[in-house]
Amino acid sequence: TKTLYSLYLGSKHAHEYVISIDGDLIIEENDFKKFLSCDKEIMGYIDTYSDNPVYAKVDHKRKYDYITGFSRRKGISPYEWTGLIQIKSHRITPKGKHVYHLVDDLLPFQAMNINCREIDTPHDYEQALTWARDNV
Repeated sequence: TKTLYSLYLGSKHAHEYVISIDGDLIIEENDFKKFLSCDKEIMGYIDTYSDNPVYAKVDHKRKYDYITGFSRRKGISPYEWTGLIQIKSHRITPKGKHVYHLVDDLLPFQAMNINCREIDTPHDYEQALTWARDNV
């Protein structure tokens, strides 16, 4: 199964909110604390840096940032989704393969710029080592 189905199974008996975080994500401590202090649904995004991003279209024109779409197509956005989300447990369904497929039906979704690194490739790992020296 994929990450969305695992999240769905884990959310069946959860409280009001569920936080999903990919196992290959390293987050700067203060940004993670800020994210955890949110009392509403929210997801993280970052300036694109990784080798295999899920691009996130971000709307900055409102009071808060919102993700309005996702794409695997290069150049569609300067941002990528981090894989970090806080969502109401009753809204988690097994529709799709990845967590961002679930969120597609819930867009726009409030978002926060998160200082982090995801590691999917050896190059991502090297970048994360350099980033971690300054941020962790």
